[in-house]
Amino acid sequence: MSDSHDNHLQGRVSVITGASSGIGAATARALAARGARVVLAARNADKLNTLVTEIREASGTATARITDVTRLDDVEGLMEFAASEYGPVDHLVNNAGLMLFSKWSDRAVDDWDKMIDTNLRGYLHAISAVLPGMIARQSGHILNLSSVAGIRVGDASGVYSGTKFFIRGITDSLRQEVGVTHGIQVSMISPGVIDTGWADKVSNAEGKQIAQDTRAPSTPTGWPTPSSTPSTSPPTSPSTTSSSTPHARTGKPAPSPAQTPTRPATSSTERPPAHWKRSTS
Repeated sequence: MSDSHDNHLQGRVSVITGASSGIGAATARALAARGARVVLAARNADKLNTLVTEIREASGTATARITDVTRLDDVEGLMEFAASEYGPVDHLVNNAGLMLFSKWSDRAVDDWDKMIDTNLRGYLHAISAVLPGMIARQSGHILNLSSVAGIRVGDASGVYSGTKFFIRGITDSLRQEVGVTHGIQVSMISPGVIDTGWADKVSNAEGKQIAQDTRAPSTPTGWPTPSSTPSTSPPTSPSTTSSSTPHARTGKPAPSPAQTPTRPATSSTERPPAHWKRSTS
């Protein structure tokens, strides 16, 4: 690798959920290009296999496992698979998510339940599965992908925004507990809107129209304007919404986190950099 910025990822084992498309896929490419050994998790086998082949052809190290993050046993199996293939997990990129729009009056309970299962339980399952090993080694990094929707609630996105506020809460709690006590780095990124096809998965008619308007060049919800292509460049400065904790024993910053692609901010400093919006993989 060319410099210390790249070297800290060399040989590290990084598990990425929701890795078959969008933010997850771009993150996998970026990490592998910098020497990390990436383990890709998602439900779409064809997309996973295509991405693994792409990374390997670019001289990267990658493998994949079909994983449903709503199932705890599936996620525990993912971490066991990662350890058997490459060794203990150094980085967890908690990324799998589902974004469905609907008005409260529509009572779209099925959609609400799907988001709760993926965006809440999925994150908790991954944290639960990776945490024992990190605590035992007194090292590691958990990166939770939240959203600008966890800062500002948009039209017809009440439940989705609620799940993102939840991610902010658990990230801060993790940072205070396992960061301070066990030297584990805990971070969060709150992406803006990006078109990765997520709007096409909205089934509620009114919600679908709002979602399509949200991803259009003129965004009516007050969220940052969407971008169509995720960047694979590492950040040049820390995200305005990420957090990390100094190592408990040395007082020095914990090892640099697995880098994720970023874009310049498109809005005021109140909002996070606008780079990605979420989609289910």
